[in-house]
Amino acid sequence: MANAIGLEALKKGHNVMFIHANALIEQLHRSKADGKYHSMLSKISKVDLLIIDEVGFKKFPQNGIDDFFEIIRLRYETGSIILTTNRNFEDWGVLFGDTVMASAIIDRIVHHSQIIKITGESYRIKGLQSSFTSSGNPARKKTLIN
Repeated sequence: MANAIGLEALKKGHNVMFIHANALIEQLHRSKADGKYHSMLSKISKVDLLIIDEVGFKKFPQNGIDDFFEIIRLRYETGSIILTTNRNFEDWGVLFGDTVMASAIIDRIVHHSQIIKITGESYRIKGLQSSFTSSGNPARKKTLIN
């Protein structure tokens, strides 16, 4: 769903950045080493829509929570953000290793936001299950890749 929204925003002429949460933290960490941290923060703050995927899928490194907060703080009330996560907000304190920082991030995220909670089976698993016949053998399918 986040991808579809991002694609629609692109079609309407908006700047969109899509990045996985841990890749974002890793890039910010590397940018500190080569002196491009503030340039990268500026770039992130200027896009019309920032999509951060899989927040909480993997634990952030200890310094990563500060960088994540900085991004949320910079974009708070100035730019649109879509976050995807499979974690409840209640888990973020443990996940980030800092309940105060997690609370500050959540506070900014939920203010002015629409939260869409999707429940049910993973569509990936559903797709895998439907590819098997009743005998347990994979169904033959042709895949077209453009």
